[in-house]
Amino acid sequence: MQAMLLADRISEEGKISHLLERGCTAQALQSLSYREDSDLRLLSEFMSRNLDDSAMGYIASQDPEVLRYLKTFKSKYGSAWREPECGSPVSM
Repeated sequence: MQAMLLADRISEEGKISHLLERGCTAQALQSLSYREDSDLRLLSEFMSRNLDDSAMGYIASQDPEVLRYLKTFKSKYGSAWREPECGSPVSM
């Protein structure tokens, strides 16, 4: 599972790099924002299923405020998302 997630992450990073190489900063930022939101949504779901103390401690060590934030997290994007393309309008 971790290898699959890593492969996905590498692919996503490549897409963002490609946008930046083409000068599509706004689209790259939108893509990063979506990915962060998606990761936070997933982590919030994990938390609601009672993560063990070691996982909670690790999360808190990365960002002490994130546990409180995750308890009330609401996604900015919901389930609708389309990859931004260079030259397409960006709404943020």
